[in-house]
Amino acid sequence: MSAAGEGIGERGHAAVFGVMPAGRRVPNACQPVTRSSRGGPKRIMPEFVTGMERLTERMDGSCGCRRVLAVKARLRRSRRRTVLTRALLSAGLFAALFSGAAAPAAPATAPAGIGHYSYLELRGIDWGNSRFFGAPARGEGLGISLGLGPHSYVSGQFDHLRFDGARSGAGYDRAGVAFGLKGTAGKVSTYLQAGFYRAMGTGSLNGARSYYWEIAYGNRFALTRWFALLGEVYSDVNPEFGSRPYGVRAGVSVAFGPASLQLLADHNRDVNSLDAALRVAF
Repeated sequence: MSAAGEGIGERGHAAVFGVMPAGRRVPNACQPVTRSSRGGPKRIMPEFVTGMERLTERMDGSCGCRRVLAVKARLRRSRRRTVLTRALLSAGLFAALFSGAAAPAAPATAPAGIGHYSYLELRGIDWGNSRFFGAPARGEGLGISLGLGPHSYVSGQFDHLRFDGARSGAGYDRAGVAFGLKGTAGKVSTYLQAGFYRAMGTGSLNGARSYYWEIAYGNRFALTRWFALLGEVYSDVNPEFGSRPYGVRAGVSVAFGPASLQLLADHNRDVNSLDAALRVAF
């Protein structure tokens, strides 16, 4: 090697050949050089060096990489929740089928009314700020359910909401029917239902429509003869108004004979809501 080549220092050597002399420690994981298994220098592909340089620049914030990584992390968490919700719904299917086949019909004196699947319901609804509509809403709803025997039922509902704030003057109507399997044993009642729903805008939203399926799995737990806890997980399949791949409903029920008062909180990715209902069994 010539004297000019021999005079190149360690830094010059690295700049020309893209390697570090043996014995030099790599300062960090992004350094575009490594050592071979024999202790000698190993050259890194230029494409890898270029890629690592770009990644380093992005991590410095010049390309907004941190924001992209945060969005990807939120998407991963959302996918995990969706998978978990649908796994719970699948487990609920087997639980409902098993309990429905094994459990006897719910007695008329089931504690806290947890075994009542034939009823009329009047409901008040308070939506928080919807991400999709950009406004809160309030309204009323009607529901009816009819038991078809010891292990199944059908239900229907109609809700009418009126928007406030930026959407003042607009409304939201939702109607649907569902078929469910049920089973009640002791102080626990379990159900699984699938429903088809139509949501429609009114007022300034007139003409906007959404058709979607909802699958729900729930439990009612009687703590005393008159007080029960309610819980449900659900998934809305391809709604046009907002995205709700997973959701949770939780609340309490206070029974007075065939009548009961319920307070139910609903959380999903689009909106949080609170429902208060008067239900009368028949």
